[in-house]
Order: sequence, then C-alpha cells, then structure tokens
Amino acid sequence: MREITAKQEIFLQGLMEGKSQRQAYIAAYPAAVDWQPSSVDSQASNLLKMPKVSTRYEELKAEARALGKVKREDILAEVSSLAFSDVDLSKAKPEDILKTKMKALDILIRMLGYDQPEITNDTQTAAIMARSAIIERAKAEANRANQ
Repeated sequence: MREITAKQEIFLQGLMEGKSQRQAYIAAYPAAVDWQPSSVDSQASNLLKMPKVSTRYEELKAEARALGKVKREDILAEVSSLAFSDVDLSKAKPEDILKTKMKALDILIRMLGYDQPEITNDTQTAAIMARSAIIERAKAEANRANQ
C-alpha cells in the first residue's frame, strides 16, 4: 500500500492533538478555510474513511496508547462527566444541552463496546439493560430541560 501524503499526515496529527476533523482538515488543507463547514466536514470524513489513512490513524492511536499519551480511563471519566452532569439550564439552551449529552452518550456507548454484538446471552442482556438505562436517563433529562 502506498504511503499517505504529507497533508494526510498533518490531518491525522491534528486529530491526535485533539482537533476536530474540521479543524484538522483545515490545518492540512488551508484552502478549505473558505469552504462551507459542511463541505469541510464531508471531505474530512471521506479522508478518514480512506483505507491507507484509516490504517495510519489506527497506528497513531496504538502508538499513543503504548506511550501512555491517551488513557482510556481518563477519556471515559471526561465523557461520563459530560453525559451525566447536571447543567444550569438558565445558561444554555435545552436543545444544546441535550445534543451535547447525547453525543457524549454515543461516545461512551462506542468506547464501552455497547455498539458491538454481544457474545453470550448474559452479556447481551447486561448491555441492553445498560443502554436502556442510559436512554431513560437522557429522556428524563430532556423532559426536565423542556419544562
């Protein structure tokens, strides 16, 4: 497989630094700063789906984990705090709060592997119960925010 380009590497390094896909794409392809945000997002997503780019991204993440730069527990703690925090509704729009919490829950579900098929009936039942609890809590918070 051919190596990735310098711009593709810049994009991936940006992601590894914590930039969003949009920010990393603009850093790698400065002309994109004049594009519509949705166009930048689309191009960034397509770039990350390219086999050689996604393979390199997985390599970088593995290297970061090996070096201790990224700790799963720290990420889980941070995302959990976003997903389950109590928010002062007077300072933010309820729909923005719900959107942020749902995104955090989606990240948690993927990190914990709840989006993958389960192997046994017991673990499948536990995963379904966990998802249900997460969804019910999100619904309750959404209802509270809309009142």
